[in-house]
Amino acid sequence: RRSSAECFRRAVPVLCATMAAVAGRRADDAILETMTQQLLQISSVFLVQQSELQQVRDRLKKELVRVNTISEALTSAAQQHQDAVLTVIQNYESVAAESAGDALGPVAATSAAAVAAGTAASVSEGGHRAPPPPPPPMQMSAPGAPPPHLDQALARQQSVRQVHLPPVASQPSVFTQLPAPPDEDEDEGIRYVDNLRVVGGLLGTPLKASGEFVGTPEATWFRQRSSLTGRGEDRFVPLGAAQGLEYLPTADDVGAVLRLECVGPYGGKPVAVETSPIALDPPTHAELEAFLRKGQAEFHAFTPQQEARIVLVTRKNIKVRSKSSRMGGGASTLYKQGYQRPVTAVVDEHSPQEMALQLGALKFELLMETPRMRDLAVLCIRMFAGPNCPTHEQLGA
Repeated sequence: RRSSAECFRRAVPVLCATMAAVAGRRADDAILETMTQQLLQISSVFLVQQSELQQVRDRLKKELVRVNTISEALTSAAQQHQDAVLTVIQNYESVAAESAGDALGPVAATSAAAVAAGTAASVSEGGHRAPPPPPPPMQMSAPGAPPPHLDQALARQQSVRQVHLPPVASQPSVFTQLPAPPDEDEDEGIRYVDNLRVVGGLLGTPLKASGEFVGTPEATWFRQRSSLTGRGEDRFVPLGAAQGLEYLPTADDVGAVLRLECVGPYGGKPVAVETSPIALDPPTHAELEAFLRKGQAEFHAFTPQQEARIVLVTRKNIKVRSKSSRMGGGASTLYKQGYQRPVTAVVDEHSPQEMALQLGALKFELLMETPRMRDLAVLCIRMFAGPNCPTHEQLGA
């Protein structure tokens, strides 16, 4: 009996421990099942939120397209307004020219009256008609040429017609990646460059590119320029000094389309983004309009030899003058040229303050105070020269 009781006494704790273990296991299973259900609920919430974010992303893309459309419409409206202002100026010049031509009328009437008076006097003196005095000599002109008194007016009208201001924009734009050619397979593998976009489009504001990159891409910037072969083609020329995902436009880029091409670190086909024509920022546009109303602009510069120069740009011509370093010294004109001969003004892409002005066969290397003053001078020269003024590149093509 004692041994049986002893065995039972020893077996009771083991049995209790076993039952507790079974109960604990059941509790763990219940907890695990509860946690699983909670995780599934959280996953479903994540899926719903992901779907909502995708919808928001699609709406933002549509809004971005709408904003770009509005920006282009505003740019076009600003250009039309500018052309209307220039038309008003041209009409004013035409009226002034007509007034100058009408001023010759009284002179002709006075001459006719003098001839009539002379004829009457000759009749009264001798009782018979004397031969009339010979008419004043007429100034002959070449066939098809305008009368001499209208030369100046026509020249002024022509200079007004040639003036042209680039487009202006108030805010930067967003330019998205160009679609891939239809022959490319979308599932060809890893995309080292995707969702490429560029923000900018204004003079004085850097163009900044971003996207989804695997590694560091190789970026190359291009500028679109019209072909000089006469076939109306456009081509993109690489900008040698523009490398990387950021580029600051210069005066040479105003009115031109820029293109960015990115290639992954392991090669592949380039991914590209193209901008709209680079526009003027409002302050620069306002200064150019002020120069246009004034009819001239003056810029101070230095040569590479640190000699002071003054560039005077007017509606009729361009003057390069040397400024004396002596106290109270004046300025003497080194060269003057109209817009009938070739004029070329370009920036130095390797120096932010240098520009080159070529007038006929002479070339002037000039150093401005700031990059903005350099760009303003180049734009002002091109504005007054106008699109009809030949450049050296066109003559050499």
